[in-house]
Amino acid sequence: MRPLLRAIGGVLALTLCVACAEPEPREPLRLGPPLFGDAVASGGAVEDTIDLGPEMRVALMPLTPEQTSWRIESAPVAGTDAIAIEGAIGVARPRTGIVSNDRPVFRISAVSEKAERELLRQVAVEDFEPGRWIDYRVELPKELGSELRLRIEIERQALAEPSAQRAPVYVTQPRVVRRAIAPAPNVLLVVFDTLRADHTQAYGYERDTTPFLMTLARRGAMVRDFIASYPTTLSSHWSMFTGRFPNRHGVYPGGGVTPPKGDVLAEQIREAGYATAAFTEGGYVHSLFGFHRGFDRYHNGAATRLEDHSGRAPETFALARDWITNRSGEPWFVFLHTYQVHGPYAPPERYRRMYGAAYQGRWREEYPVLTTFGINNGTLKVSDSEVAQIRDLYDAEIRHLDALFRALWRDLEAAGSLDDTIVVITSDHGEDLMEHGWLQHGTTLYDPALRVPFIAVAPGRVAAGARLECQRAQPDLMPTLLELAGIPIPKELDGQSLAGALREGRCDEDRPAFSELLSPTYERHADLPLVSLRHRGWKLIHHRNSGDLERYRLEEDRGEQQPREGDAETRDLEAQLEAYLDSRPAGIDDGVEEITPEVRAQLEALGYLP
Repeated sequence: MRPLLRAIGGVLALTLCVACAEPEPREPLRLGPPLFGDAVASGGAVEDTIDLGPEMRVALMPLTPEQTSWRIESAPVAGTDAIAIEGAIGVARPRTGIVSNDRPVFRISAVSEKAERELLRQVAVEDFEPGRWIDYRVELPKELGSELRLRIEIERQALAEPSAQRAPVYVTQPRVVRRAIAPAPNVLLVVFDTLRADHTQAYGYERDTTPFLMTLARRGAMVRDFIASYPTTLSSHWSMFTGRFPNRHGVYPGGGVTPPKGDVLAEQIREAGYATAAFTEGGYVHSLFGFHRGFDRYHNGAATRLEDHSGRAPETFALARDWITNRSGEPWFVFLHTYQVHGPYAPPERYRRMYGAAYQGRWREEYPVLTTFGINNGTLKVSDSEVAQIRDLYDAEIRHLDALFRALWRDLEAAGSLDDTIVVITSDHGEDLMEHGWLQHGTTLYDPALRVPFIAVAPGRVAAGARLECQRAQPDLMPTLLELAGIPIPKELDGQSLAGALREGRCDEDRPAFSELLSPTYERHADLPLVSLRHRGWKLIHHRNSGDLERYRLEEDRGEQQPREGDAETRDLEAQLEAYLDSRPAGIDDGVEEITPEVRAQLEALGYLP
């Protein structure tokens, strides 16, 4: 591939985000808001979410097929602290019937009363490959003064044939890089999809599944009971990203897309001057479901076929590593997500041999996720030894992921990228392994599906080796990350920050954890919807159709096998659960849009849709 950016007149210092060398000692920097505001509408550009390859950006599509030129100019970029701008450009990959020699020219210029300077000139096809985003970062010339305006221009040849088609061209909103008064910590949120707490060593598991997570738990702090708000990926992630329980953020799985309600974690962090990026594996965290909000770039993962969905952590971690280690000084927020532990369980042989090596029955090497439909619907019987083998494969996947994350951590540590970084490692939900007659998740509201790890590592901000003896829920994650990073917390969240408890290394206050399961995945799900409350050592599960209420005293019955009768001790908890049920607003499912065929295929591959 030809060099992406040309040196212009020997005066530009360009940083390519795909191949940057380690920078010189870094000064504190912050990123400003998107550069073009009202000018977008006046320039005739349309802002939209655009996928080029597997990566989504919020971008402008400035040219209609008939147009040959377009330009937009910013308001003055005031201040001597503005040192660079960064953004991305792209051209869609040509399809059959599109003009083959169409080569749009992108220009970015700095304009002042003194002079005009071209900062960037790129020609599609000649300078960069279509079908992917091309990042740029260019320094602002000091000699033009401190009242610069930025201009973006695009030119392309006139159509020789009126009926010919052109590939769309895109530009993201640039952001100004400014000097900051003080450095800000980076934030890394890691979600290991489908990791239940009690299958990790830090939470007392007898098997050697997570030696590296155990090391991190000793370096940082962990929460004894951290409870998912929904036992599937979509709603639980939105509880983490909005600080609200499902009945407040309003996003439930069900074959469509519901716009999320309320403030969003990445938007709050981005407004504080952070570069924001997400590296995910799609499915129910695909940008189609709104998770791109607040991210400069959002990677949806490369897997689209059924056979691809056994986890793609090596590729996902490599993308995150390359982006993080190439940041040039401004603070960053990264959301890192992988389905490596999610079914189908297909761990490498090295890890399979650690657990159940003598097993010779079906599913010896892999447990296919779609088999769960037969088991959970009662049409496929499984023996105790087969359930044990499924558990072995699940544990082997966890051990594999632990090793992959150890390698990523070492790479980031060697690059100095973790020197001032807040890291939180958690999961969106757990996994049922036949404790209550169900496999996988989206099946019950018992603890195997809801109790997930929460480990925070941030030297100087989080007490080392602390175990917080309290219960918290996923809505607490957003205010916790914001407070740890020194960013204001929005009002009217359901969650409360754990930052103070993490700093002190102690937490004595249990907070109520509500969880829901509304949409049936399996035919045997006749008793949905379910809503639960876990609080004060009790678990209450309400069957909304029948009105039945299960009550478990967790200190005496961790397996939730012996339901109790109601008494004076549970009466207040029952009232809290009833109030939660009554608080679900009318019309919460309005605005549902259909998902795309590609995303539907991913959800089918993950076992969420039959």
